[in-house]
Amino acid sequence: MMPKIAMPLFGRFISQMGDWLFYIVASQRVYTQSQSALAVGALAIARMIPPVVLGPVSAPFVRRCNPWKLMALFDVIRGLVVVVAVVSMSAPTILVVSLLLAALESVYSLAYRTAIPTLVDPNDLLKVNALRRSLGNVSLTVGPAVAGAIVAVLGPRVGLLIDCVTFWVCGAAMLAVAIRHRDMDEADKTTGEVPEKSKSLFSGFRVVFKEPTLRSFMCSLAVAGIGYGCFNYLIVYANEILAGGEASFGVMTSAMGIGGIVSLGALLFPAGRIDPWSLYGVAASADGACLAVLALGKLKVVGTAVVLFLSGSNDSLAGASSETILQTHAPKDSSTHVFAVEAALSRISSLVGVYVFGKLIDIVGVRTSFGVAACFLLFAGSMAWYVRHISAIRKRLECTDDCN
Repeated sequence: MMPKIAMPLFGRFISQMGDWLFYIVASQRVYTQSQSALAVGALAIARMIPPVVLGPVSAPFVRRCNPWKLMALFDVIRGLVVVVAVVSMSAPTILVVSLLLAALESVYSLAYRTAIPTLVDPNDLLKVNALRRSLGNVSLTVGPAVAGAIVAVLGPRVGLLIDCVTFWVCGAAMLAVAIRHRDMDEADKTTGEVPEKSKSLFSGFRVVFKEPTLRSFMCSLAVAGIGYGCFNYLIVYANEILAGGEASFGVMTSAMGIGGIVSLGALLFPAGRIDPWSLYGVAASADGACLAVLALGKLKVVGTAVVLFLSGSNDSLAGASSETILQTHAPKDSSTHVFAVEAALSRISSLVGVYVFGKLIDIVGVRTSFGVAACFLLFAGSMAWYVRHISAIRKRLECTDDCN
């Protein structure tokens, strides 16, 4: 498993580390030149819009291409786009570059998620997804510090140039995989035309809404996405409950990031014995329990950090198991479309969660709001158990009908 998957995982990790260089430089430049928090918020909006708008539209295009070659090409283009920011570091240019990078990333991510299962035995998918998630958490934990140090010592332009290099290193890794697995191109030539239902821009929505298991699971993910919106307000919890301000907030976010890395522990177990439905249900429900503790418990900074450490671990396991569920249940000829729909729904539910809990905190306070978020996550976890149970019954009934 590992020799095949090591190259794309390495390339993606290097690219994610480089992303922090652009994010830090872009945020600082936009705020320094505009002196507006709203302008900084526009950077976040620029990253969220493309997956919602462009993802479902680009899925048929991604489906027709060799994903490894497509990713290699997009990495070259992304590096060149960052060069534009090196040449002109004005706030409007950086905002445009952010939007272009997010648009390219939305297509790139679809190709990546579609390509990974082609290198992995189905029984190893959960292990690989856990490793992917853990590497993402490593970059989330270490990336900001490393990027901040590079920018502080070498300057913003050099930092952006290093970001360009990380894209091109990632592109080289993806091209190496494409060369090593030329059989994918041969498979494309022998299959001929893309199936008709894969040509439609809305085929992903049709697959999701026609397939009961996918439809129910997507609803569970949307509910969980709204509940996770409360984590955007940890700074409020740090100030109002812990009375520690930025210091407490830093401890809390670091605890979550480190906890996320613990999901590597899932690699110690035989992946074939872990049911991803059960893992998702347990992880989402445990995340809800962590939020309930934050809402009801009278914890100090250390106790809060321990709870968030556990929450970060649960979040990573839930993410790895949900990705495995989608990979194994999405029809092969429409998997790209399903991933596009999931990415769009994820962004929408996140935005809804941020808005809902922002309003709710102003009305009822941060403890009550975290309690409501706990209910969302507990419901999402329970829903996954229910979907798994109903799906098992449906399969038994289909088997009985076939036998008769």
